[in-house]
Amino acid sequence: MRAPLRWVLWDVKDTLLKVYPDTQKALKSCSALGLKLGVVSNFDNRLEEILRACKLLSHFSFVITSEEAGVAKPSPAIFNQALQKCGVPAANVAHVGDDYVRDYLTSRGVGIHGFLLDRNNNPNQPDVPREHRLPSLDELPSRLQELMD
Repeated sequence: MRAPLRWVLWDVKDTLLKVYPDTQKALKSCSALGLKLGVVSNFDNRLEEILRACKLLSHFSFVITSEEAGVAKPSPAIFNQALQKCGVPAANVAHVGDDYVRDYLTSRGVGIHGFLLDRNNNPNQPDVPREHRLPSLDELPSRLQELMD
């Protein structure tokens, strides 16, 4: 039996800070699915203020930066800290990010459902299954729904 999905963790390098047209809609859709949202980012402690200025901070229950965590991705320790904040096992969590090693491989390595945001259809990661690759955030809610069914 599949564990119910409860949380979605986001990277914020290009995923959020560039604020693509699909960002707000994806965040709202994830929340509408009943999922809680958090940020795990290799960024410094200015991130919350930046997210506030971009009108994105209110979507998230927590923000963990590498500065705060004392460790950066690809160390699994930052994901383990996020899992502690989520209060659920890794099987109940998804992560979306745009870096193959730091986001996709590391999140999957700790048991999180990792998705690679691949807006440029990078052919250098042929081992990423199609169902784990997102050409845009528009597809994220339906992929998460599949994990919830």
